[in-house]
Amino acid sequence: MMIKNPKHIKSFLPGTVIDIKTAAGNIVKKGDVLIIFDAMKMHNRIITTIDGKIKSINVRQNDAVPKDFIMIELE
Repeated sequence: MMIKNPKHIKSFLPGTVIDIKTAAGNIVKKGDVLIIFDAMKMHNRIITTIDGKIKSINVRQNDAVPKDFIMIELE
């Protein structure tokens, strides 16, 4: 069984990054929108489930990503 790490913001389906709403070093609060992600022709808001600081952003706008790709890491 795989344990979900709340510090890893992953893609839930294959899709395309439409917009990134944060930057490395930013402080984020639970519920903040981090990425707008297009999957199955629908725009989805990817939010954080915890408070934290952005450690790294591993995608750029218009990147195509596979399922379970770590798009953002929190400290």
